[in-house]
Amino acid sequence: MWNPESDPLIAARYSAEDMEGKRLCKEALLAELDLPQESRSHPLLAMITRLVPQKGLDLVREILDDLLALNVSLVILGTGEPEMERWLQEKAAQHPAKMRVVLAFDDPLAHRIEAGADIFSHAFPVRALRPQSDV
Repeated sequence: MWNPESDPLIAARYSAEDMEGKRLCKEALLAELDLPQESRSHPLLAMITRLVPQKGLDLVREILDDLLALNVSLVILGTGEPEMERWLQEKAAQHPAKMRVVLAFDDPLAHRIEAGADIFSHAFPVRALRPQSDV
C-alpha cells in the first residue's frame, strides 16, 4: 500500500496531520513536467491508467475540452491503444500550459504523480466487454 509518510520516491513526506510535504510534492511535480508554477494555485488532476476506452478514456474524451477550460491542470501517465495515445498527445499539444501526457510505464513517476496531484483517478471501473445479443 502506498504511504506518503515513508515513500522514498517522492520529493517530500507528508501525512494527514502535516500536509506541508504535499505542497512540496506538487511543486516538484509541476517542475518535473514543465508545467507553469502558477498552476500551484489550481487543482492538479491526474490519471495513471491503461489508455483504453474500457478504463474510461472515452468518457475523458467527451469532457476534456470543457475540463481544460476550467482553472485546472491535468497529467496522464500510461500506455495503451495507439489511437488514444495520439489523441492525448494532440490534446496536450493544444494545451501546453495545462496538460501533460507521459506515454510510459514509470512506477517512480507514478508515485510522484500520486503524491503531487490534488485530484487523482487511478481506478476507472473496467467496463465489461459483453457480446452483443439479438435476443
